[in-house]
Amino acid sequence: MADSEDNRSPHTVVVALLGGAIGVASAITALRVVGSDPAYRSRVFYGWIALLCALVAPWGVLLAGRHRKTAMALTLLGGAVGAVAINLFYLNMYYVMTLPCWLCGILMAEIRSGG
Repeated sequence: MADSEDNRSPHTVVVALLGGAIGVASAITALRVVGSDPAYRSRVFYGWIALLCALVAPWGVLLAGRHRKTAMALTLLGGAVGAVAINLFYLNMYYVMTLPCWLCGILMAEIRSGG
């Protein structure tokens, strides 16, 4: 792949990783706070799904330069599923802050690619 095909700017990478860091920290905090509580035990699976999505969704932004449609789908689906999953597990609005980060990263990559 030639460097000219790579649409990632340093800002795009920072925004994607910031969203990922917020999502991972939020999911881990929720798992630590209520993961062992018997009242939440039946829903702990959703906390793990949210953590997985927080790890996967930033890769969509990082892949945006090479596989634009796949990158957008991965980021949007991962972010949306993660946000729903964390709120089914434990009301945690910090995780929702990841969505603007990932959307901004995708938009920055799209604008940089001219598309």
